[in-house]
Parts: sequence; structure tokens; C-alpha cells
Amino acid sequence: MLSVFAAAGKKLNNARIGMENRFAVISPTVHQILVEYIGGRDTSLGDTTGTNGHVGKFMGFDLYLSINTYYTATWTPANNPSESDTVTINGVVFTFNATPSGAGSINIGGTTAASIDNLVACITSTGTAGTDYIALSDASLATLEGCVATDGTTNMTIAFEGGGEATLAASETADPWSVEIAHMMFGQKGAVDLVVQKAPSVVFKEVPDKLGKNVLPWMLYGLKTFDEGDAMLVDVKIDGSAL
Repeated sequence: MLSVFAAAGKKLNNARIGMENRFAVISPTVHQILVEYIGGRDTSLGDTTGTNGHVGKFMGFDLYLSINTYYTATWTPANNPSESDTVTINGVVFTFNATPSGAGSINIGGTTAASIDNLVACITSTGTAGTDYIALSDASLATLEGCVATDGTTNMTIAFEGGGEATLAASETADPWSVEIAHMMFGQKGAVDLVVQKAPSVVFKEVPDKLGKNVLPWMLYGLKTFDEGDAMLVDVKIDGSAL
């Protein structure tokens, strides 16, 4: 764990980023490993905790705990899936069937590539629901919000924004998940900007069939990392299978 923070600090130093206001967004498991590393002495992390996810300070970095970190991985089947083979992403189970039946059921294609196509279509809600796959339930779709699947012909990769420490599984040991990477964001505060595209304003609207008006405050904004902010950030990649 010490080497992770040291390497991130070195990268920022080489980019000539100042030592002040450095931060690290870490997952629950990384936080657990860090606490165990320092022997559970909370004061070693600093005394200002509990504010907006702030859980202390370590090696010059303000630490922020998040369950919405970024996760990437690749699933590679050895051959075309067989009847009832499964792939699981964060508890959502996809089952391969010759005749799809039930939410998350994936049609076994004539080739491995075709079966992967159908799996990707189910995750991304594309393709032909009811034929290529049976659509997921609303609850499962909510669980996979932010998960983007990409068809690699012989494999499938996922990029799970907000996936935290994704839990992945496959029923066949010959069809493993690999290249599992948990991404932690280290950097200097101010790298990411809140861009206000429309200043706050208030609109008064008549209430239909009533005396009175609705008062509607509104604004338009978004998050943006400009080019100069890129150098202030480090994508710290940790082997997700080891977490």
C-alpha cells in the first residue's frame, strides 16, 4: 500500500504538480487494507474525518471513501457457452439457453462470437429483446447502471463507471474473468471543474385551475476536466481480483 501512494506521488511530482491539496479517492477494500497497514490507528490518518466521505490523510493525500469508483474487466469463454452456463456481474446473473426464458436469459448463438453478441446486447439493452435475450428486470438494470459492455468477438470487456469493486463470476472455470482492474483517482484538488452553463434563475408559472404560481428555480451545469487538469490526475490501477 505504501508503494501505491509513493508511485502516485512520484507521477504528480514528475508532472510538476504542487504538493498541496492532493487527494485520493479510494474504495472500501483499499481503505480496509490501509487501516490494517497502519495497525488500525485512526489518528495516523488524521483527525478530520466524516465530512463528504473524508476518511483521513495519508502520505500527503486527503483520503475520500467512495463506492462509485471505476472498474474494468474482460470475460473470455473458451468456446461457445453450453446450456445453463452463467456469467454474473454484481449479482446480476446471465444464463445461456438454447431457448431463452426468464430475465437475463441469453440465446446461445451458432458461434461463440454470436453468443457474446447476445450477451453484450442484453447488458446494453440493444439488439432484439425476446429473441437474442430476455430483458433484465428494472432492479437488475438499476444495479448495472453505468456498466458498458464491448464486444471483442472472442471476449467481452466491461467498463463499469460507478461499479466500485465489481463482483464477477462465471460458472465455467474455462471461461474466466481476467484483467480485472479497480481504478482509484489520485490528484490535486481543482483538476475537475464544475462548469455552470446557465446561471441560477427563477421562473414563475401559473398553476392550472388554481390561484397562485409555482416558483421554479433552475440552472444548468456539468462536470469537466480540461486539458490542464489532466496532468493533475493519476489513474491508479489495482488488481481487482486481489481485492
